[in-house]
Amino acid sequence: MSETRYCSECNRKTESGESYGRPYCLECGSFYEPKLLAKRKEMIAEIREWHEGKRDSFPQLTVFEAFGVMLDELDKLREERDKLIEGLRWYADEDTHMIKRRSDGDYAPIALDHGKRARDILKEIGVTVE
Repeated sequence: MSETRYCSECNRKTESGESYGRPYCLECGSFYEPKLLAKRKEMIAEIREWHEGKRDSFPQLTVFEAFGVMLDELDKLREERDKLIEGLRWYADEDTHMIKRRSDGDYAPIALDHGKRARDILKEIGVTVE
């Protein structure tokens, strides 16, 4: 089963293969460190603490680790942006506001939605909605 992981050798987020029960990078062929993802999350948290003024010193990172962390964050932001754009396009689409004939009455899709699509997208990207 293929899974997205972080490779400690080529320092990329890639799909993984499996050999003798151990996952490996399909890009460079090296085996994964199981704790690498947790280490990256910890590095991101430390960088955020430094940025918010909760830490005096910047975390000890290699240039490659820092670039990897930044690229991971950019990927996450790009995914969130794409989800938001998808939701806005649905609400902006004229067909969403057009009345459709249904057996239980005539409704526009937006009238049946009641903001659910927006709440679902915001929940997916980690925004709390009341």
